[in-house]
Amino acid sequence: MTELEYFWNVSPQNVAISETEVHVWRACLEPEEPKLRELSQTLSSDERTKADRFYFERDRNHFIAAHGFLRAILGRYSDMNPAHITFSYSPHGKPLLTWPLENICFNMSHSNGLALYAVTSNRHVGIDVEYVRPMPDAEELAKHFFLPVNMP
Repeated sequence: MTELEYFWNVSPQNVAISETEVHVWRACLEPEEPKLRELSQTLSSDERTKADRFYFERDRNHFIAAHGFLRAILGRYSDMNPAHITFSYSPHGKPLLTWPLENICFNMSHSNGLALYAVTSNRHVGIDVEYVRPMPDAEELAKHFFLPVNMP
């Protein structure tokens, strides 16, 4: 068992959530090919169209995995087939669940092959993940793009 796996529980099949809880899920966006095909089959036609717009296969596969896993997670809260989950979209393009899941709120973030999902009930939620990489030239970049700070 890796250190990361030690801190995460195995996901239950059916879950319920109260208004006082936030559940956090994680997923690797580089599943084996059979799992990627399975996840792809759960996507809506508009999600498949968006996936097909990616130039690089890796980015397309990450999109399919991220949205497929989101559907799988949300299906566990509703005991619904992930392919039957429908979304509406806010004016800014944020996906929202429609009946019978309109009380479930979620957010997802992904970076460098890892996705995090936050799920709660009847309130907005946000989550963010960002890959931190070494930047040996950070000081030179800062000097080039930012003005010096005058400290009193």
